[in-house]
Amino acid sequence: SIIEYGDVGEEWIGRQAKQTPDGGYVVVGETSTMGVIDAFLLKFDALGEVEWVQTYGGPTLHDVVWSVDMDGLGGYYLGGQQQVSSSNYDQWVLHVDGTGQVIWQENYGTPFNDAGNAHLTTGADGSIFIATGLEVNANDDHAPRLIKLDAEGGVLWQQTYGPARNTMIYVVQEVFPGGDLITAGSAYNINNFLSGILIRATSEGDSLWMREYVY
Repeated sequence: SIIEYGDVGEEWIGRQAKQTPDGGYVVVGETSTMGVIDAFLLKFDALGEVEWVQTYGGPTLHDVVWSVDMDGLGGYYLGGQQQVSSSNYDQWVLHVDGTGQVIWQENYGTPFNDAGNAHLTTGADGSIFIATGLEVNANDDHAPRLIKLDAEGGVLWQQTYGPARNTMIYVVQEVFPGGDLITAGSAYNINNFLSGILIRATSEGDSLWMREYVY
């Protein structure tokens, strides 16, 4: 079946969907329904009927959410990007309850314009892993960056990998519960071609290996 949401003239762009423990679904993305670009969290039941929707972000800036995961207590973690000034974006994580009400939200950017989204997943111990990039200067040079947060949004550790050459990672998963981490992304190599990268790290973020692939 096809499910549609939103009115004519509104933009609703979904970035990720997850099935919820009750058999329904949540979808995150961005919408223009508030007159500017805001992040949204949309909850459907098992039959595709809308239960509720919440939007997040500032009144005049561009805010998006690209990832969602369960918190194990009936709420959700959201990861994306928040505009903090006219030319500066930060990685952005929100913790919301079972109806989408914000419990806490934090930014994890630098003084530079951080282009990477906070692509998050929940670990077996209830912590939050974020795959993104770290901008190291004002020239948009990024290095792959992994961050581990506790359930309150505090940084437990963060690691970067390899040289800063417009490199981003877009997903992180535990190889097995509580074990090593695997992450994937892209980088511009020495010949200025875009290649894929895989990084395997320990549960503390220490690099085991990094591989690059180009065709």
